[in-house]
Formats: sequence, structure tokens, C-alpha cells
Amino acid sequence: MIRVCRLFLFFLLFSHWSHRISRAEPISGENLRLVKEKEYTFVVSIQARPTEIDLKGRHICTGALISRKHVLTAEHCLKGKSLSLLQVVLASSDFTKRVVHKIKTWISYEKWARIHNEPIRHENNDIAVLTLARKVLEPDVKPAQLSKKKESELNWMAAQMVGWQFANSDTTKPILFTGTVSIFTKEYCNDLCAIMLQSKEESRKHFHRNYICTMTTPSVLATQGDSGGPLFYKNDKILAVTIKGTKPTCAEESNRMTIHLSIDNYRKFLNDVISNDR
Repeated sequence: MIRVCRLFLFFLLFSHWSHRISRAEPISGENLRLVKEKEYTFVVSIQARPTEIDLKGRHICTGALISRKHVLTAEHCLKGKSLSLLQVVLASSDFTKRVVHKIKTWISYEKWARIHNEPIRHENNDIAVLTLARKVLEPDVKPAQLSKKKESELNWMAAQMVGWQFANSDTTKPILFTGTVSIFTKEYCNDLCAIMLQSKEESRKHFHRNYICTMTTPSVLATQGDSGGPLFYKNDKILAVTIKGTKPTCAEESNRMTIHLSIDNYRKFLNDVISNDR
């Protein structure tokens, strides 16, 4: 009975979202605010390094410091890219005060699992950890914590999402915004996706078992440049990694939700990488 009532509310909200944000621009809207200086110092910009052609560098993805040397992000942000052409930039909301870090190495969950003979239980494991060439020593920068909440506890929970906007489409000067969103676990994401795609069977192709989604009204939606960014609560406790921009996602077809990968299935991986490289 509780689930039926929640689904009814869920579908009423969907009707409202459909009307309100059919023309919405991702990571923009009434529900966003500019991040204050030194507010979320663990949020970083993963950038292409400056070259002779591109002298300023360019924002590619987002990440989150989870120790003084490690950045949590999405694997698809790094796959196929040369580390010598990437850099991590600490900036919080003010990019004129940015601090640049070189990347020593990175490892995906699936590579780690193969090395440690761990079973890979999920189809899509779009999560990775970067190791910086040197520790972050700036006293104002505080790494985020990994939340201890189980994925089953996240449904209907309020959380913070962050994303970048660019002045005059200049990807060398990202401005960090944040908004509060509601989390829904796979079961509810599938229900909404089924309405959007008009097919319950088709929606199952879009949501893997380790996915969660976020929605709110007015809208807060991630773009591809926000991939790898943290979904968190209580200011610094990370619940999931944003993977908007990967395929397949219902979000790309509907533009009404953002897809995330819960960290609940990856705690052993994350803790092992952090503890073995301090």
C-alpha cells in the first residue's frame, strides 16, 4: 500500500516535471545557487592540459577529493585519454584562485577487481579513482567522506548535486553551482523511465542494478561536463558518482533526470585504493 501511494505521488510529480522542464537547460534553473567560496572545496575540475593550440586548458569532467591524494570520478572521463594531457584543478567556486595538480595514475573498479580476483557483479561499473602526483596541502581544502549509507536507505532522500556553468561558453572558466535533489533507487527510476519511454521492458535496459537517479522541481540536471561529480549530503558525505553522458541512459532521451552510480557496491575498491597509496 505504501509503495502504491508513493508511486501515485511519484507520477503526479512526473506530470509536473514534464510540463515545467520540457525546455529546461541542464544544470540551470530556479533551484540552483552559486557555490560560496570555500564551501565545497573537495569538488575538482578534471581538465585537458594547456597545449600550444589551446593555451588555457579545458574542463572535461568533475571529480571529488576523497583523500589528500585521491579523486573519485567516472571511468568514462578518463578512458582512452593520456594522463600527460590531463590535470586536476582545485578551485571551489573561484577559478581565479585555482591550484593545478598533475595526475600520477588512475584505476577503474573493473581493473582493480581483475587484479584482486574480485567478482564483477554489475554490468556497468563507471567509477574510477585518480591518484595525484603530490598531496593536496592547502589547509582550506577538505576531502569529502564516503557515506556509510546503504543504497536501500537512499530512496526519497534529499541530497546535493554540483555542476559547472561556463561564462560565455568559455570552458576554461567554469563556475560551480549546486542544487538540492531527491534520490530514487532503481525501482522508482525504472517506473518513471517506463512512462517516458512508454515501455517497461525498454526501461530495464537503461537502469542497471547499481544505478540511482535524481530529480526535483524546478529542475537540476547534469550535463556531460558534470560526469564524475559527487552526489552528497550533510555537505561532504558522498553517496554516488554522477554518470550522466554515458550510454544507455533514460536521462538522455527524457532530459528529466540525472543518473548516478551508488558507491555502496564499491566500498572495498575505494578503501583499498586510498589505504594502499598514502
